[in-house]
Amino acid sequence: MSRVLTIILTAALLIGVAAHADDSADQDELFAWVETMQLQERWPVALDLCNTILSRDSQCARAYCERGMIFLSEKRYREADQEFTVAVAIDAKLARAYVGRARAQMSLDREDDAAADAARAVALCGEALRADDADADAYFHRGLARRVIGEEADASWDLTRALEVRPDFAQARLERAHIYRRQGKLLLAIEHCTQAIDARPDYLGAWLTRARAYYQAEEYDSAVADCTRAMEVNPQCARAVFNRGLVRAKMADLSEAVADFTLAIELREDYVDAWFYRGDTRMALGEVEGARGDWERARDLDPDGWAGKFAAQRLAATPVAD
Repeated sequence: MSRVLTIILTAALLIGVAAHADDSADQDELFAWVETMQLQERWPVALDLCNTILSRDSQCARAYCERGMIFLSEKRYREADQEFTVAVAIDAKLARAYVGRARAQMSLDREDDAAADAARAVALCGEALRADDADADAYFHRGLARRVIGEEADASWDLTRALEVRPDFAQARLERAHIYRRQGKLLLAIEHCTQAIDARPDYLGAWLTRARAYYQAEEYDSAVADCTRAMEVNPQCARAVFNRGLVRAKMADLSEAVADFTLAIELREDYVDAWFYRGDTRMALGEVEGARGDWERARDLDPDGWAGKFAAQRLAATPVAD
């Protein structure tokens, strides 16, 4: 059986289990499923699992924290902030919740609050490491907190130490890859993404990050292949098919790119970037009216965002056909 088929069958099984979770599943099992659904970016299923845990234990700080992480991933920053606040009210030493709240606060332009929460997470992880210097999770969360406050060198050290303790720590591998990619060290980024995928073949973010690194390295066929593998992990992931569209547009496979952007829009109707880039690609194909329609939709969806503003500029520069 192929690895991708195994991923698909496992995902289907876990979704079915999640839908029918009952008292026979203990909390650790449910949290393992939450992690799997998060790695596959199946946010509604992950949220349902957290709600199942909270229906049994309304004071479970970890479940509130994971709900916050789900909302954070969905860019629902105010809801994420609320969930993390509940989590730390229940457990004031939950470093992961402080890291998550700091990231939400940064997105809400509350930089001072974010810095305070990140510093709290760093302190808590330091306490944990003084008690156990082989605590990979503490190194990982301290690394994430340090990234929030811009301490990239210290963050890199923490993530590296987490991987020395636990070489198959897929999330730490991916965070390390993000740093390498931003530094332009694409081969190292690809290597770490590959190791993350080897540890967790269902890690959608690792497939897409490696695809982006391949794209930056102008290895477009590899980038398309990784986006396709990500779509096999989660066929409902609009981001995966959108990213494949970007690569195909770069390769001048314009019709295929339009098909990908169209599918992304079908999966997420408010995907403003997909509307914008489909407009650009249609214009390259000479489909002026189709392009204008897409740019109008992008402009209307997000008039103050970069895509909406560029779409408005495209419309102003493109006359209506007679």
